[in-house]
Amino acid sequence: MRLKIFMNFDRTFVLRASMAEKSFNLYRYSIPVDSQLILRDRFLKRREGLIVRVSCSRDGWGEIAPLPGFSEETLDQAQKQAI
Repeated sequence: MRLKIFMNFDRTFVLRASMAEKSFNLYRYSIPVDSQLILRDRFLKRREGLIVRVSCSRDGWGEIAPLPGFSEETLDQAQKQAI
């Protein structure tokens, strides 16, 4: 199931930076949440975040996905920090 979601997420933001065979990509995603997930008296209708790929002879993948109401920074702030 994760692979299917990953392959279908919307690439609304892509950043590439290369220096001496090193690069990174950021892919912003927004996935609808079907369940009635409640976080601090608010319904979570979408899960949003960034998929991070870092390449330097090998690839590494990660995720940046702050939760509204729990995380100190917003997704936009986290995206600016990642750039």
